[in-house]
Amino acid sequence: MVQKRAAKRARKSSEPKPDRAGRTGKTGKAGSEKAGSVGGGVWNPGMEEFSEGIVQSTYANIEQNLQSLELGQYLETFLFPNISEDHHSKAHVMSAAMIVVEKHNQGLEPFAFVHDELEKFTILFSAVAELENLNIPEKRTRIGFFNVAFNSLEVPIVRRTCLPYVHLPLWMNLSDERLKEELSNSPRRIRKQFDKLRNKQNASRGEQSLMIPRLLMDFVGTLEKSKDVEKASTGLGEKVAYLERFADLMIDLLSQLPTRRFFRPLVDDLQVVVKCRLAIAASKDPEAFSVLSKLLDLVDFYVEFEINDHTGDALSVESVVQRQCERLAFLQRTAFRTYPKVLEDLALTNQSSIEDRASLKEHLSKLDDKQLMEFAAAIQCVPKGETVSRLFAEEAILHRYCRRRTQAESFKREPLYPTEDLIWNTSIVPPSDFSFASKSLALPKLNLQFLTMYDYLLRNYTLYRLESTSEIRDDLESVIKRMRPRLADQGNLVFDGWARMAATIKDIKILEKKPPRLDHPSPRSVLCELTYDLRKLPLEARREWDEAKEHDVFFLVGIDIPETAFENGDDSKIGFAQANGVRHVRGICVSAMLDADGNEVREWEVGKAVYGRGDSPIRRLRAYLDPVQYFLDEEKGLSEKLYRSKGEGFNLLIRRKAKENNFKAILETIRNLISTSDAGTVIPAWLHDNFLGYGNPGGATYYSLAEEDGNERAGTLDFYDTFLSEEHLKRSFPHMDVQVTGGDMKDDAETHFKATFEEDSKLRVEAYDSSPMYRVGEKPKRNPVPFTPTQVGAIRSGMEKGLTLIVGPPGTGKTDVAVQILANLYRSYPDQKVLVVTHSNYALNDIFEKIMQRDVDERHLLRLGQGEKALATEKSFSKVGRVNHMLQKRLDRLSEVAALAKSLNVAGDHGYTCETADLFFKHTVRLRWEKFLDSIKREKDKGVQELFPFGQFFPDAPFSQVR
Repeated sequence: MVQKRAAKRARKSSEPKPDRAGRTGKTGKAGSEKAGSVGGGVWNPGMEEFSEGIVQSTYANIEQNLQSLELGQYLETFLFPNISEDHHSKAHVMSAAMIVVEKHNQGLEPFAFVHDELEKFTILFSAVAELENLNIPEKRTRIGFFNVAFNSLEVPIVRRTCLPYVHLPLWMNLSDERLKEELSNSPRRIRKQFDKLRNKQNASRGEQSLMIPRLLMDFVGTLEKSKDVEKASTGLGEKVAYLERFADLMIDLLSQLPTRRFFRPLVDDLQVVVKCRLAIAASKDPEAFSVLSKLLDLVDFYVEFEINDHTGDALSVESVVQRQCERLAFLQRTAFRTYPKVLEDLALTNQSSIEDRASLKEHLSKLDDKQLMEFAAAIQCVPKGETVSRLFAEEAILHRYCRRRTQAESFKREPLYPTEDLIWNTSIVPPSDFSFASKSLALPKLNLQFLTMYDYLLRNYTLYRLESTSEIRDDLESVIKRMRPRLADQGNLVFDGWARMAATIKDIKILEKKPPRLDHPSPRSVLCELTYDLRKLPLEARREWDEAKEHDVFFLVGIDIPETAFENGDDSKIGFAQANGVRHVRGICVSAMLDADGNEVREWEVGKAVYGRGDSPIRRLRAYLDPVQYFLDEEKGLSEKLYRSKGEGFNLLIRRKAKENNFKAILETIRNLISTSDAGTVIPAWLHDNFLGYGNPGGATYYSLAEEDGNERAGTLDFYDTFLSEEHLKRSFPHMDVQVTGGDMKDDAETHFKATFEEDSKLRVEAYDSSPMYRVGEKPKRNPVPFTPTQVGAIRSGMEKGLTLIVGPPGTGKTDVAVQILANLYRSYPDQKVLVVTHSNYALNDIFEKIMQRDVDERHLLRLGQGEKALATEKSFSKVGRVNHMLQKRLDRLSEVAALAKSLNVAGDHGYTCETADLFFKHTVRLRWEKFLDSIKREKDKGVQELFPFGQFFPDAPFSQVR
């Protein structure tokens, strides 16, 4: 091994430079032979002369050798360098597209090979777009290539090549009525550009404008042909995979502002979603299109997304309602103009009564087929002169004019905890061995760009919920297998096994259901009480159950009689849930544990011997159900069965490890942000565009913001103890003219500095004495680090408005700089909170322990999470520890009040409560202090110590320092 490494180092100078994936363009002899043999004996990495025959022969077996060809850099060294107007055959272009998709599937940079070859990449992309007579697998590869390309718009060459295909020329394919509507709602510059485009005959522009419409029509046509294919047909699976990949491409184009603006009207005008849904509904095997149906729901969601496509601004609820009212008003005017007698009720009724699907459908049923076609064309749902079925015309009208739930309304009907319908739905929550390279899922993507803050939060919420659901599914399956449910001789369900994380439920009842809010359909909260049995668990496991506390999440599982033997519980043909009789799963959040007398066990008593149960294995707790899920269960008529009937609802209570069960808090936080009236206000305006992936990231720095705001900076910054001395201060700003005033302090340890940054590189600094900030005899905890000029620049940036990014190798003082920024912010903004988030407990504890050593009041420090126990201190900085700390501080302060009253010979128990202490201050201390200040002015011949009324309480007061 050592010899091989030495030989490798010796050859390093002669090897070509590796690409961005860490690989080189050439290989050694052994590598060349291996790649050549795997590549069909035709192409190998040593070939330099291009031959179309080699490309054709290699393409014949490319699927079997794709990974080896990608590893040998077939694309980088052979295909891409030799592509030109004369050499871009189908085999050549498809080979390149397949390798790009393979790179993406492997997590590599798919377009690292492009470099600055704009012309060659343009030829490659246009050649892929112009391919014809492709079979279904080839079509899927082409769509996969487009998918990767439109998700790589951060690459300048890719962006310049791709965007013209989804730009303004697309509108040349809109119907006349829809084109007029879009132009009337567009900015003036768009209308002027389109007029120039319409008057200009440019062949290349025409080809670019036709690619997307052709793909859309091919997609719809393929789906309509597939609806008559039997499930057993071998070609159905390939067609469905192609259709799913294309729907994925539509979602990507609709969910990015640069591609959405001109693409969305075309999808809406062609009624792609309506045509596809009708084709799926009429298919012989709708189940085969289940994933495609969910993808189409996402397409429809983004088509109607609440955003202004031209400005990128999120639409308010009022704007969405106004848009719907304008649509319905147009519908009613057209109905009154075209069929005033037949559609009189539709034209004259109030809008709220016709925006419902059932009522609008009833009005349309009064028209015959011919009238319905004419009416659909008049309201821009069907192109004029085009003949369509009555079903399509009706669905097109309903799809466009029926009221949809707003984003806020839809989210209010979203349950927080996963249920059995989601947990074991593999089309939404894939198994652990799922391959995204071969299949598609109806999942949102965390791209580099997002439409709005709501879009960003919703994608994160959905993905994190599904990720936690996958983990929950693994835990539930493991526990249920250990419990071994079976059908007893008496016909009842019994559990032959036991699990540490499971208990059998004896009873469940609803205690309280609070009425819903005015703007919410579900109850505010639903409280239940559970009685469960720990009989089969050992004492150690029972103790773990007794340590459950408020906000812990448990799962209620309802198991019916298994339909198969337990040995077949993981049978993939019927699924785990069906094989093991899992009927219902609901999440609950613990409100309180109850003792033997039904009293709540307080948080600091959890785990202690306060239950008084003796050897009884029966336990009780109160928990909150998910109110949204309870409301949905009520709508389905399940609430009575699940939450009130013994034996028919839930029979297992399952818990999870605390570290793995924190999903609820995260999901609730995101949900609360989404539910705010304006989700865009959760981050500052100066960070909003950059956060969503638009604009210049450098524009969020403090100096860039200062230029935009007209030099509105934090004029004066108080650096406090950042500088160890005046000399250190001047060294920290080597390129500025530093002028220090008030710097005659004797002790640098008590000197702080306020800096005012002026024009022409001038820095005016005021040095001031910090000793009045501390109590008598209290020694300040000063910064001991002599920061370098670069570190001081980072500290200044952290104190200014804007985004600060500090990067450096280990040992360069990043933590010390962060601690100094935190300390300065704490003192500069005493009324605000500072949140510190890190990737690990070790890093957070390191920062926390250094902050403890600074002048930050201990009562203002709180350490959240399990890592608090690892802090190098005997004090508790958890929530309970901080409460206890404040209670102890209260007792200490009251004892000082009592001592002060005693020193003043004032009778009474003034240190009994905070109220008595406050009265003592108002009627005794403040009066004597005001009298003392009066005496100093009148009796100037007496000393301060002689007049001071609290000398007995402050025997060590430094009267010599009083001026």
